[in-house]
Amino acid sequence: MAVFSELEKNKGLNAEASVAYQDLKKLTTEQIAQKAALEYTPCTQEVVEALPNKHQARILLAGCDPTTHSAQWLNLAEASNAINLLEKTSFSNQRLAKKRINILVNSYVKTNNWKAITRLSKQLHQPSQLSVLATSYDKLKQYPQAATIWLKLYQQQRKISLLKSALYALSKANNHDEMSQLLSSLLKQNSIALRYSAITGAFVDDFYAASDAYSLTQVRQLNQHLSMSKQIKSDYWVNANQCDDVINTDLSAQPAFAIMAVAQCKAETNKQQAITMVEAIEPKGIMEQLLLGSGMRILIIINKLLHIGNQSLNRN
Repeated sequence: MAVFSELEKNKGLNAEASVAYQDLKKLTTEQIAQKAALEYTPCTQEVVEALPNKHQARILLAGCDPTTHSAQWLNLAEASNAINLLEKTSFSNQRLAKKRINILVNSYVKTNNWKAITRLSKQLHQPSQLSVLATSYDKLKQYPQAATIWLKLYQQQRKISLLKSALYALSKANNHDEMSQLLSSLLKQNSIALRYSAITGAFVDDFYAASDAYSLTQVRQLNQHLSMSKQIKSDYWVNANQCDDVINTDLSAQPAFAIMAVAQCKAETNKQQAITMVEAIEPKGIMEQLLLGSGMRILIIINKLLHIGNQSLNRN
């Protein structure tokens, strides 16, 4: 700029050049830099002329310095799909660095290169990028990593689709303890997510896969969000030979569902105790219908307990 100023003073600029200089003086430093970035170097000019032959353009771009007119070089790398060059190049400018990552991720998604996306995991921070990363882990059957990201995204955005993806990954990872903890959290929050059958159904399926990971309280509360036909019945544990999971439950503060489940298990060894437990559910002794998991009248339950006790005696 100083050179142009000196030439203008000495009348060294013709009229056209003088006008151009006056226009240049009106620009900010950033605008001048942007204008300069639009000017192709001899090397990048060859790349431009080689397009749309992307293969030839990539060969030529490999000979250009990415530190000179970096934004221009990056644009040409994107236009020519020079993924190999982008993988070997980094930028200190944050805007260019983010654009480079986006170009790489988009390319890897198109080519189903899920492994390459996971190699960028430490550089992926935006929700859209994390979603792609979690999907990549799913595709690679690395379900624990996928579940962690899906849950993080769900906690941030509260989208049911994200929770569905998290439950799918947890299920595939057979992470029953974390599934149980997640259910407890949703129940405590009285989460709107429990209104969706796809969500409650995932927990029901996981319960049947690993009932020992769930407490009677959890099951009872989950049942409140299920239709009658989908509810887990109070006789599940005795029928599935899983009584060890519930037999020692402290019933001092438990509702009818838990008492029924434990009573049916105890009937195998002490049917009279089981009957007493069931009768105690209704202190007045009125055998009214109770919606307990299995939906049977108490009298029918007692008859069933007698049957369970008799079966146990016959086995012995």
